[in-house]
Amino acid sequence: MEGVVSDKADVYSFGIILWELCTSQLPFDDQAAQTPIQLALKIMGGTRPKKIPNCNPDLWRLIERCWDQNPSKRPSFADILQILKKESHVIFLADIPGDIICPIT
Repeated sequence: MEGVVSDKADVYSFGIILWELCTSQLPFDDQAAQTPIQLALKIMGGTRPKKIPNCNPDLWRLIERCWDQNPSKRPSFADILQILKKESHVIFLADIPGDIICPIT
């Protein structure tokens, strides 16, 4: 249903947060010259943040699934939890200041 907000919008936001954690950057920073409305329309049209170089492929797949253009194809938070538990060998290097904290392959 168009115009109805569901938990799938939160899943999209979670994917954005994962991207931010992995890059220590703001998403769409390269789109700063646009108005918020212009950027929102581009996001609704499918624009997503840039791929993270050297990101763990399993984590990148999860991020992309969270951003799926079709909200019904986005995972549930229960699914996300299962994926993260399964991929628990992926370690964030958050204690290394200034380094990329996205798990690399």
